[in-house]
Amino acid sequence: MSRNWYYRLLFSYFPIFFLTVTILIFIAFVFINDISKEETKKADRISSSYMIDMVDRTIRDIELSILETVQSQQAYKLYFNNTNLTSSDTVYAIAQNLRELSNSPSWIQSIYLYDKRNKHVLTVSGSREVEGFSDKAWIDQMGNGSIGSGWQPVREFDADSVQRTPIRVLTVNKDMPLPFGSQGTLVINIKMSSIEQSVDSMVNGQLSFLTITDRDGKVVYNAHSDQEGSIDGQELNRLALERLGWTISSGIKAGNLFGWVSVISYVWVIIAIVTVICAIVYIVYITRRNYKPIQIIMNRIESHQIRAFEHSGARTDEMKMIDGVLENLINHMMDYDKKSRENVLMQRSKLFNALLHGEHMENAAEQLKELSPLNDVHDSSRFVVVVGEINRYEKGFQERYTRGEQNTLKFALMNVLQELSRNTGVQCWTEWISVDRIAILFVFKEQNDNNLDMSGQIRVVAEECKSWVEQNLRISLSFGIGPIAQGIGAIQDSYAAAEAVMQRKLLMNGDVGQADCGENTASFAGYLYLSADDCGLC
Repeated sequence: MSRNWYYRLLFSYFPIFFLTVTILIFIAFVFINDISKEETKKADRISSSYMIDMVDRTIRDIELSILETVQSQQAYKLYFNNTNLTSSDTVYAIAQNLRELSNSPSWIQSIYLYDKRNKHVLTVSGSREVEGFSDKAWIDQMGNGSIGSGWQPVREFDADSVQRTPIRVLTVNKDMPLPFGSQGTLVINIKMSSIEQSVDSMVNGQLSFLTITDRDGKVVYNAHSDQEGSIDGQELNRLALERLGWTISSGIKAGNLFGWVSVISYVWVIIAIVTVICAIVYIVYITRRNYKPIQIIMNRIESHQIRAFEHSGARTDEMKMIDGVLENLINHMMDYDKKSRENVLMQRSKLFNALLHGEHMENAAEQLKELSPLNDVHDSSRFVVVVGEINRYEKGFQERYTRGEQNTLKFALMNVLQELSRNTGVQCWTEWISVDRIAILFVFKEQNDNNLDMSGQIRVVAEECKSWVEQNLRISLSFGIGPIAQGIGAIQDSYAAAEAVMQRKLLMNGDVGQADCGENTASFAGYLYLSADDCGLC
């Protein structure tokens, strides 16, 4: 045969190879680009959310701690409830408490109490007139109603210090006495510088920016006082701090969003080209190496094809010929495997029923070794047959479950029996002998086993199976246990006795019955107990 098929095989790889490599490279760049964007946005959102939560939690804790302290102090109540002139002890107690509150958190700039009735201001230094107070303008705004209760926008506050330089504070007003008083106001001023320091500590000024704006859209603060970074950078997230009415905009500065991609240089491009060339060389090499054995196969197919061509007058494509041969071969193998499995299952079921009824006992031991799941079975082995029946099969089991569910539950029941038997060290073989009955053949290999122990093991398996099935599968079972059979030929006797127990199960008033060798049973209360020694088979 010519090398035409070789070239077809070789060149059929290249278009898809180049297309795949190109698409993969393109998808890789797009994927990396999208992943980097999403991960950068996610990381920025997490960092900004953490910063917002920290600021919100801090100012909330400051507010709650101060209000709890004020609420618990009796001096504040006396200060506002006393219609006469407030005693100096009360003023001193309040001033002392305000001093302690001011020195507690480092974020607090100042705290003072405004008395609307007497037009007095009570600070850490004591009581004084509103006139001449450094924050008189703020008090006037509260008096004319332009400022309400709660957190207020950032403002400049005259600290009444030596330098006389106004500082930026965040103020919260609380009506006094708590909780809904109208006789005064507790003013808490928090340093903006403390908030700004916390923001700066959590923002990388070289890579990202963060801008805080108020309800009116005015800039409250730019992290690291970097206004150019917020203008030129790319915004990724916009979050809200509802308590203060702030909006936090965060993102990446210009030139840093995908700066890491710049590491891809011409060196990587050269590496990619060399990789593609190596892949092409490898394709040619491996195709040439695998060509000879395939050529032999194609020659054989071609010889068959020439004979077919002489009869049909048409020439079949090589690939179609290979496909047809493989398809026929696979179909034959599948049919053969299916028939083989069905044949084995059929023979196994037939052998099981033959053992129960004592039919075709020639070479039974050899057939057990070949077809049954039992190991090391011989003529002197001892067997016990147990017959199980599903109670209320037609009225309960068939009406409750579909056909598929019934088959599944029956299969599960077989597995439960086998697993419980394996746990007790006893081999068993289970087969359904009717729609509602299952037969279990137990085998004992050791010759020195006591019959009482063997009967006890079988009974334990039956009772555990009955209990487990009732609890997990919601199926009620009855079991009839036959006597111990000495040898393969006596299996039918054990089965007949187990069947007799099942025939008398209504009289026995129990779900697990054990047969004896006579016509009568030993007990009719709940379960039937009778040792195998009484049967005279051991």
